[in-house]
Amino acid sequence: ATATVLLPFMSSQPKELKALSEERQVTITRAAEENTWRVTCTESMQYSAVEIVNRLGAAVTELVKLENVRKRETQLLQKQKTREEESVQAGAVDDKVAADSDAKPAAAESPATQAAAPEPAAPPVPNIDFSAPESLPDLAKHQSAVGKVLAKNSGLYSALRELKTGLNSSLMQCIREGVEDATLTGSGMTVVDEHCYDVFEALVNQVVEQCTGFPTGSNHPVDLNVAKLPEGTLGLEDSDVRFVQVEMRRNFSGVRFVGAATADERREVERVVARALLGAVEGDYYPQTGSTSYAPKPNGMSATEAEMLKSLTASMFGDLVMPAHRAGAISAEQWPDARGVYAAASGNVVVWVNHEDHLRAFVRRTGADISAAFKELVSVVGQVGVGAAEASPEIKGFAQHSRLGFLTTDPARCGTALKFTVAMSCPSFIQDQALVDNLAASYGTSVELTGDGLVFTYEALPGRSEIDAAKHVTRAAAHVRGAERRLARGAPIFEKQDGLGAEPLQGTISSKESPSLLPDLSKHHSDVAKILREHPEVYAQLKDVRTASGSTLARCIKPGIDVKGDARMPQPGIVAVDESCFTVFAQLFDPIMERRLQHGIAAQHTTDLAAAKVRGDVLDRSGDYIKQISFRTGRNLRGLPLAGALDVLQRRELERVLVRSLLHLSGEQVGDYFPLRDSTSYVPKPNGMSEEEEKRLEGQQCLFHEPDSKVALSAGVGRHWPDARGVFYSSCKDWFAWINQEDHVKLTVVEKSSNFKKGFTRLVGLLEHLEQFVKEQDFEFMHSDRFGYLTSDITNLGTGLRVAVSLHLDHVDSDQVAEVCKGYDLVCTGYGFETSVSNKKVLGKSEVQIVNDLVSALEEILKMEEAAASTAGPPCA
Repeated sequence: ATATVLLPFMSSQPKELKALSEERQVTITRAAEENTWRVTCTESMQYSAVEIVNRLGAAVTELVKLENVRKRETQLLQKQKTREEESVQAGAVDDKVAADSDAKPAAAESPATQAAAPEPAAPPVPNIDFSAPESLPDLAKHQSAVGKVLAKNSGLYSALRELKTGLNSSLMQCIREGVEDATLTGSGMTVVDEHCYDVFEALVNQVVEQCTGFPTGSNHPVDLNVAKLPEGTLGLEDSDVRFVQVEMRRNFSGVRFVGAATADERREVERVVARALLGAVEGDYYPQTGSTSYAPKPNGMSATEAEMLKSLTASMFGDLVMPAHRAGAISAEQWPDARGVYAAASGNVVVWVNHEDHLRAFVRRTGADISAAFKELVSVVGQVGVGAAEASPEIKGFAQHSRLGFLTTDPARCGTALKFTVAMSCPSFIQDQALVDNLAASYGTSVELTGDGLVFTYEALPGRSEIDAAKHVTRAAAHVRGAERRLARGAPIFEKQDGLGAEPLQGTISSKESPSLLPDLSKHHSDVAKILREHPEVYAQLKDVRTASGSTLARCIKPGIDVKGDARMPQPGIVAVDESCFTVFAQLFDPIMERRLQHGIAAQHTTDLAAAKVRGDVLDRSGDYIKQISFRTGRNLRGLPLAGALDVLQRRELERVLVRSLLHLSGEQVGDYFPLRDSTSYVPKPNGMSEEEEKRLEGQQCLFHEPDSKVALSAGVGRHWPDARGVFYSSCKDWFAWINQEDHVKLTVVEKSSNFKKGFTRLVGLLEHLEQFVKEQDFEFMHSDRFGYLTSDITNLGTGLRVAVSLHLDHVDSDQVAEVCKGYDLVCTGYGFETSVSNKKVLGKSEVQIVNDLVSALEEILKMEEAAASTAGPPCA
């Protein structure tokens, strides 16, 4: 389900779009028209069609709200800017009048005189209580790493609380924020001098490991030998890469870090860094407005300088003017004293001084040479380190640890303390969300879509040297460029995408073997995770068991372990990979079935495909209200694994059997098979459907695409894509079948009238003919008395039938329709006069009952509409 939305104000907010995309579990991509975005919901394996449309509608509603907020903010900012400009103009006139009235203007103070001015007094030392209490408060609900570590090991605090470092720093200074704020995420720890890493080692090591995965006992390799970087750009061209930004954090040895530094220490850092940079990079230092610590600018940067700095540093991407700290941050004490920004005249080098770390340097370059940007950053930071040590007897170079590399205020950033940002032009690449997700998964990046390209960010964690990190980022950029080239020439690249190659999505567990112990599931929201948390003994009993086809328990539960899910919309988290799963792993499937589908152990499912029992020959004789009815159901063949466990040969055998059976149909049922483009499995069309055929099927809304849901990819549904998948399309254009999508075959019949019986009869006829021809090839449909027709997605068990009715109602609103639907266990969605009604339940009701319940509900709805129309008159235009 896809909606196109015009977002002129939100188009400049990629982070908010990404956050909404993740929160609502939809895909948001830029459309061809300016400021237009496509919102797509494709979680087809876990949700019904109606649920998908509902989720899409909720996401679009939220987008529209955010767009209106951004619009109001922009208007207010424009008004404020206009008032400021008017104020500046008025001030200029006043200044000219004042200047003309002076008989003799005062001599301007020279830079030399300014520099020689007496240094302003330091601000008073804040009175903060860092004493360590006997015990800590309850940390059970704390979100930070330090809170979790201390909650798990209560004796750790007692062992460390009275220790002090050589610079007299205490444990409480390091953990105060994480202890006091339960909502704080990340490490929750503020290291206040280099010795904390040793004195509080027992705590720091666990925090680092929890945040970065860097194991205690390992050593971080430091390597800043830029000569090891390859020359050139690995085939990257300037047209591929818009800009590269490399960021490096550093703290000095011999003085406290920003969170505990005295005013004198912080001012000394500012003095030596500004001096070193003035000698290394052409530019100037701009202390924060209100800072009185830098003699050449005793009141900090002026308003004009602040605007100039913002314009200079934002010329390529983003705003690198130093932001203020969040309220309560220990590093914000005595703000803004001795804080500032050094900016190169070119705008390519920016250095923050005394923000969170002593030094946070950025180098930005246009074009594709990532190595050149990294080399420049290493050179600039190296010169600052040498210059600072030479200029101050207190500073001993950069703080570095034998095991953890370069030391940072936030222990989660130690090691290289590097961050790379690369902006690329790749209009074809970003249209495929699976490719974008694979870039993030394969290279450990975060990705934001921007216009006709993307920006990916890589924060190097401990364990990878600086040189290796630079090479890694270059390879990631080259990967995007290569995929973009292949997409441009139409070459298939699915095998390089995580979850679309030979294996399921690489996640927390492997599908091949069940691990001896499960990972922490405390934040997982799937049904299977809840069962395993409540009954851990079940996993112990089943982990070494295999199904009839040799599949493991891990293959079944992998989606629920790999994907944490959303507490507001929990998913089953378990899939069936063959027919025997339901009995072999009944200890998991049964309770999930009962909780989610209200289908207990003793329950039986009734199958009834007798079309003669269906009511509603012609429900809407006027043709004004019911525009279309669609019937969709899936079937799987006994004796072969389900979609997530099929190998290449089994999937091709399925395609052969099913297509051969469908080609035996005659009369109005006749049609042809169109394998997905680039599938090479079907001999009559060895390269799959043509581009023209693909466009035609897409236009008829009967084409399916590779899965982009992490749940489906983790379940193995996308393996070997697009091999042996395709669409059988009828010559009459009123039904089609999907081969090897999520089920072995999925049939859809479209009835362009209100005749339920006619549409259902056609569906049953197709199923009967298909089953007949399948049996002639020694296969049959999977079916059980308890669960009806079997599917890999347990929410489709039973009938597997989804019936959706498209209505046009001028007088009855969607709330009234919903009230009727509730009584028949139906769901409705609607916008304006258009409403869709469909069945919610597929297990526990027969096919005939599902259709007749829809007929009954629609009879009521149409009576309401006709009654309202007779009293209200014609609808408004």
